[in-house]
Amino acid sequence: MRTFRTNEIKKLTKVPKDQIVYWSRVGMIKAYEDNRGRGKRKIYNWVNLMEILICRELNKVNISTELMAKILEFLRNEKFLLYRSENRKQKPKKCSFWELIEVDPKTEFTFLVINYKKSGDFPFGVIDRVALETLMEKSAFMSIIIVNIRELIKEVS
Repeated sequence: MRTFRTNEIKKLTKVPKDQIVYWSRVGMIKAYEDNRGRGKRKIYNWVNLMEILICRELNKVNISTELMAKILEFLRNEKFLLYRSENRKQKPKKCSFWELIEVDPKTEFTFLVINYKKSGDFPFGVIDRVALETLMEKSAFMSIIIVNIRELIKEVS
């Protein structure tokens, strides 16, 4: 498994080191290896890299740190059904979003959508392209933020 140090993450994501350190310090980004102490460096993995890219995109549209943390927890903990097309008799497996991306790199569920309402309510979820197109037809009545996770993956590949 490929790991990264803070300076590598900074170069790949173009996120300032101070911002990465802050997100890590407040517990939003949980480093793969959290070596605490003077002179100790944090080690990040691919999921951390992707989470930092998502935070970068959400930060650009002024999403609060609290909401970013909720979105990251959702991506880590929400269980999605994973269907394996090669074995139709096999029951679908439940997995996190990151497991879904890793196991099924061709998955269509790569659009993180946040419905920003003026009331402060922020429903969000991960959807596929068909659902995104349907949502876009109805979006005249909504303020939505879309993060294309597939494009973020391409950016650092």
